[in-house]
Amino acid sequence: MSKFTLLMIIAGMALFAAATAFEMKNGQDGPISEGLQALDTTEIKASFNQLLEESKSQGESVTLKGEDRDEINFLFLGIGGEEHISGNYLTDTIILITFVPSRQKTSIISIPRDLMVRSPDKTYFTRINALYAIPKNEPFPGPKGVEYTKAAIYDITGVIPDYYAVLDLRGVEKIVDILGGINIRRLEDLEDNYFPADSFGYETYEINEGWRYLNGEEAAKYIRTRHTAGGDFDRMKRQQEVALATKKKISGLKSISGLPKLLSLYQALQDHFNTDLKFNEIMRLMEIGENMKGEEMIFDRITAEKDGLLVPDTVIWGGQKAYILKPRAGDENYEEIRAKVSGIIDNLKNPNE
Repeated sequence: MSKFTLLMIIAGMALFAAATAFEMKNGQDGPISEGLQALDTTEIKASFNQLLEESKSQGESVTLKGEDRDEINFLFLGIGGEEHISGNYLTDTIILITFVPSRQKTSIISIPRDLMVRSPDKTYFTRINALYAIPKNEPFPGPKGVEYTKAAIYDITGVIPDYYAVLDLRGVEKIVDILGGINIRRLEDLEDNYFPADSFGYETYEINEGWRYLNGEEAAKYIRTRHTAGGDFDRMKRQQEVALATKKKISGLKSISGLPKLLSLYQALQDHFNTDLKFNEIMRLMEIGENMKGEEMIFDRITAEKDGLLVPDTVIWGGQKAYILKPRAGDENYEEIRAKVSGIIDNLKNPNE
């Protein structure tokens, strides 16, 4: 889920608040009432009151981190969550999002989960997806785990994330189901004969070429499956596909008739999504990004594919052979990756006309 998806949810809530105020002022039901029949309006209004009070306590105006340098950096982490069979706090989705307000442009760069990094205390190596899970006794979303991951992202990319968000797989399912499903286009057949099943077994997951409709469960499987020719690098593509399809679906809910779904999304995400963006910061981000268009989003990945900046390797950890990725330039040499990320961001700010 991208930051713009979250903003659309908050935008819908703000619109609802304004419409409710109008209805109360006029002492009658307004046009929004019919669209909210399927929701518990008492609970919704309570949520709004809480958000509005929070907004007042935080002040009416805010400047986001990064606005002064025309570059707001956002780290998105996807985890399995409590209901995941294993590795429930491994960040198997790691995406660095950079937004340039002056040009209304965004880059979305996926970082592979198997990239080998130093542990926070620098005493051993581990995969980057394990950093979030290192603190064992923290409540979701584990502030130390977030800081460990942010520090590694800075070492690798040269970018310091200003904000973060964490979403689990159950949250993905709920978002897609509330939206009524999403449509993605497969350019070729996909088959994974080792997709994780219940009781630590395996099953076959497959999806055919062409336009395909996915409900919540199917979307979660689509972004999890990885035993394909391209492995995790293919999976990063699919994660970006689902994020874009979700954003498009939410973008279509701007009218009053779409508010019930927007409000349902907000309620459904309470136990599955977390961010350090405060309410007024979300509103400010929505304000400066309101004219953002899909074609202004640049998608990229750090990979070990042909001409990629990483190479695969195996190491022995705990007596077991483990697959890892490391920089093509050498162990812990992130110069090429930093140069690539810097070039992408520079192009957002100063594109070649």
